[in-house]
Amino acid sequence: MIYSIVRIRLVSLVIVATIAALATGCGDDEDDQNNGDPPPDDDPRTVLSDGEHFAVSWDGPDSPLPFQELFELSVDIMEAESRDLVGNADAEFRLRVADTTEGMPTQLTVDTAGDGTFTLQGLFFHVPRTWELRVDIDDGELTDRASFEFEAVGLYEGELPDDPTGRFSERDLRHIFQMSPAPPPPPDPTNAVADDDDAAHLGQFLFFDERFSEDGTVACASCHVPDHGFSDPETLSQGMGETGRRSMPALNATYHRWYFWDGRTDSQWSQALGPLESEVEHGITRTRLAHLIYEDDELKDAFESVFSALPELSDSSRFPDDARPVVDDPEHEHHQAWMSMSSDDQHAINEIFANFGKAVAAYQRRLIRNEAPFDDFVAALRDGDEEGLEVLSEQAIEGLELFVGDAECVDCHGGHQFSNFEFHNLGLEPRSWMPDDPDAGRSEGLHTVIDSDFSAHGPHSDAPDGEMAQLLSFLPEPDFHTDGRFKTPGLRNIAERAPYMHGGHVGNLNEVVEFYSDLQEDPVIGIRDPLLQQVNLSNSEVEAVVAFMESLTGAPLPDELIEAPDSPAP
Repeated sequence: MIYSIVRIRLVSLVIVATIAALATGCGDDEDDQNNGDPPPDDDPRTVLSDGEHFAVSWDGPDSPLPFQELFELSVDIMEAESRDLVGNADAEFRLRVADTTEGMPTQLTVDTAGDGTFTLQGLFFHVPRTWELRVDIDDGELTDRASFEFEAVGLYEGELPDDPTGRFSERDLRHIFQMSPAPPPPPDPTNAVADDDDAAHLGQFLFFDERFSEDGTVACASCHVPDHGFSDPETLSQGMGETGRRSMPALNATYHRWYFWDGRTDSQWSQALGPLESEVEHGITRTRLAHLIYEDDELKDAFESVFSALPELSDSSRFPDDARPVVDDPEHEHHQAWMSMSSDDQHAINEIFANFGKAVAAYQRRLIRNEAPFDDFVAALRDGDEEGLEVLSEQAIEGLELFVGDAECVDCHGGHQFSNFEFHNLGLEPRSWMPDDPDAGRSEGLHTVIDSDFSAHGPHSDAPDGEMAQLLSFLPEPDFHTDGRFKTPGLRNIAERAPYMHGGHVGNLNEVVEFYSDLQEDPVIGIRDPLLQQVNLSNSEVEAVVAFMESLTGAPLPDELIEAPDSPAP
């Protein structure tokens, strides 16, 4: 196969047209290559197929292409010479990170009008790398392939200042300026009270309230410990029993789009619900929760002032003390009690349950710590303030250089929260304290989030047709590609929340960086993410990357945000 490359720059988007001859009858030396000229009409969004039988063009958003959000493209398949649409052509499309097998976290869907024009929906770039779109074409007489590459997605687009350190390439700087400053948290249209002050105060009260557990000893704050970065100091979180994972941090979680290590919920408010009915976490039922609110006059008044009036819950024949759906055990007494209720009463309880989560989420949206020494360094870098650059040590600056460069950390830990908010299989082996059965990770979460009544497109969402609901419609079917994948945590404030990984696999940041450097473990389920490659850092380089990550610790939260209020109402 002989290749020539045409590169045409569109602002920060580079379209690389791979034009190759068919393998049959082709020579292999450089003299056989064509001159690399673009297709006859000189359109940078049009390439010839490998065998030059077809011209393929795409149309979509202007440069740069969207990053971390859904978008779509239109693709035309034409005869190479006439540029007439090939109406009888079938086409298969694949979008992936170039030079790897890593695909999108979404399922690509293709619509066609039958005239050679195809609409590609569900496109989602989550890694700031070069992406390749392959189009395999079959018109009934011959097959051929066209390829496009999209480079520099997800990087800072503004004008770059001179680098007073002389250490960073242009691409490094575009990564760095994408990391800071962090913007305000994105809105959550699925939660109408997400930014309501009274809801946040109520949610803070509920977050610390241990009554919402089977024995009155477990609160949200039990596993999201305020003085431990709102995460758990234990390897596996402990509620009414021991869970199979450790809790994810609540700090800065409002920036994420998926929650839990497996992404089984798609909003902060729905995240707050699952632990309540988990038998190893809070261990209560949604009707018990509703009764607790209803029977406490002060809490009931605060709840009704934020949401609507509660139904009359004193009739236990309509509203049993303990009822919840238990889909995998229909004979369970809680499930039987739930099924005895009318659909209207079930809906009323679910609304109270969802509103509990929405109040807690309104509080958690205020748990943000972004302003760190690293951010002061980036501000100085923008301003050419050499004295201000001294906020980071030489070791930490070396670590940053590695982080955005040779260590390749930014593939998954880029952006202002140092996370792509998606899921990767690291190839971690289990530890002695973990459950014996392999954890399916994202595969399990995909099953749950699609079927949940409390998802972004569910009946209790305040934006059931919004962007998050649209994203749900493009999620892939769980398979071995999604097995063993876990969410990429953000790295801000990472130094405060050891141990690390979904099972508390490693105890300190040095061990974390050493793991990524050497990749000496093997996955027990699924396949290691192809983005991960050994980088073989020296001991001093490991320590430098750790020093950089320690510079991501933000200023402390106000005292009034990290303790229980005296009352559920302001």
